[in-house]
Amino acid sequence: MNTKPNRLPWVLVAVLALVIVCGGSWLLFRANQSQPAPSKTTATTDQGQWASEHPTSAPENGVKGESVKCPSLPEAASTEAITGAFGEGWKGKLDSLTDESDIYPVSENAGPAVVKTYPHCFQHSPKGALVAAGTFVSVVNQAAYPQQAMASYLADSGNNQAALETVAFSQTTTSAGSPLGYVEEMRSPDDAFVVIAYYGDFARVDAWPVHLKWDGNDWKVIAPENGNWGIRTLGTNGNHEGVLAKNGLYEWKTN
Repeated sequence: MNTKPNRLPWVLVAVLALVIVCGGSWLLFRANQSQPAPSKTTATTDQGQWASEHPTSAPENGVKGESVKCPSLPEAASTEAITGAFGEGWKGKLDSLTDESDIYPVSENAGPAVVKTYPHCFQHSPKGALVAAGTFVSVVNQAAYPQQAMASYLADSGNNQAALETVAFSQTTTSAGSPLGYVEEMRSPDDAFVVIAYYGDFARVDAWPVHLKWDGNDWKVIAPENGNWGIRTLGTNGNHEGVLAKNGLYEWKTN
């Protein structure tokens, strides 16, 4: 006699397997539900004390230079551009510069007459314009905050922001120095163009063309269009006397 196979054991196995799968899924779901959501954290980069004391980018409210009301200085004896070896002295040890050994040029009668954060107030004369240009290059190269220093010397202009962005906001050391040489052109009693040569990085002799105008109070630097100052390297061998002579520049005496 034929009999039908008993399928009950197979049905029970299938039901048991379904229960196990569903139960496991439910436990996994509950486990995930019980985990707390990941906390939102802000990533930080530890740049040390230097980063907090000497930020590398300008503050959101912009870079502001200091404004100075200048006293009257003696009238100049000549309105002709300065030529020949020049240099009447040096000063230094400003808190706004990166090192106590950093220096800027001074003149007995041509300024600077006022020194606040930076030196200001130069004689309304070719010598005053020359010393102002030399001071501008010295201070911007050696300042702890070059953008702030530059802003303190710039005339009001729509080109200022682009000019400021060509230099770092802050620095802790500098290898650029004070003037080594110069050449000056007086376009009018209120308009001067001066090229200042100085030691740049790796003992290069660099040249920085500086356009200045008298604003009734002091000599102010005219920012170039598009922030291009026209700075270029004249030589790299450290023999600045030969480099100056080759490029038609007069010596700025260092003593």
